[in-house]
Amino acid sequence: MSLALVFSPQGSQAVGMGRELAQVSGAARAVYERADAALGWSVSSVCFEGPEDVLNDTRQTQPCLLATSVACLCALEERLGTVTPAFVAGHSVGEYAALVAAGVLSVEDAMRVVARRAQLMAEVDVEGGMAAALGLDREQVATVIATVVSPAEVVIANDNAPGQVVISGTETA
Repeated sequence: MSLALVFSPQGSQAVGMGRELAQVSGAARAVYERADAALGWSVSSVCFEGPEDVLNDTRQTQPCLLATSVACLCALEERLGTVTPAFVAGHSVGEYAALVAAGVLSVEDAMRVVARRAQLMAEVDVEGGMAAALGLDREQVATVIATVVSPAEVVIANDNAPGQVVISGTETA
């Protein structure tokens, strides 16, 4: 039997994530300690305690999600022994947890790369935004865009999954 590990994207964060795991797993706790040391701020405190507006700032969200994903993997290995996946994958920032799981990046290097990625994303100065349309398929979203706003102002940016289509465009539209 083959094992595949898939890691979550931004948007899956929640205040308190990883706290209980770090309380019962030394391996998970060690990941948070390594993340805190690598970045020089308390990734663990933001994950465990928030507040929500701080956790939802992409500069904190992305490193926090990476640390939590890797902490989950390390807790699993602590419990079961070495986990050797046949495949790893991650959506968006989850790709970096997949790289750690594959042995391509150390926790520290991944934390630094993701922190820089998040900083650059936060500094982008554009008038616009993105939103997930839930419960609609691509064709329904395209119809709404065509009838309500100009397709030049709003576009389908990603078809994440059945019932989740991401749109992007100008803030006004």
